[in-house]
Amino acid sequence: MIIYVASLLVAAWGSRPVHVLLPATSGGLFTGLAVLFLAVFEVVGRRIVGRAQVSGSESELVWDDALRAIDVRSLASTPATIGLLGVLFGASNLTLQLHDFLAASGLLLPVTIAGWIGFAGVLVLTIAWAGSSPERHFLRRLWPAYVLRPFIEPGVVTSRSLPAERRESES
Repeated sequence: MIIYVASLLVAAWGSRPVHVLLPATSGGLFTGLAVLFLAVFEVVGRRIVGRAQVSGSESELVWDDALRAIDVRSLASTPATIGLLGVLFGASNLTLQLHDFLAASGLLLPVTIAGWIGFAGVLVLTIAWAGSSPERHFLRRLWPAYVLRPFIEPGVVTSRSLPAERRESES
């Protein structure tokens, strides 16, 4: 929002009208959508977290919490992604509006390099976030007894020796 408002203010004082620049229009669209999806996330996320759990075994409760954590994480990624697009388009509009000033003062190259470094940083953080394991976080917070123990879903064979162990225990 700050970058978009700054780009609009600079455009109002600049020589080019805002509605002509595609990044200004796109930045506004993505910023508005990000705010809308953030509101949707708040409402739907609270409903997911506040939903009653069916009373069952402890393992069923752990799985229910895991599925809720995945749902909330997926919901949270939407406004963040759309907001990132708003920042990218808003920053490009701001740079376009300030191009003459930046070129005259010799700041165009440093601003461009800073933009690419910022973009690379966001890309690295996104890859790290996508590769993280949020299930460990919810386990540490809600079910600390299950953090170090491997959790096996009932009825799922996870190793070749498990069927042999079951046959031995049945006989």
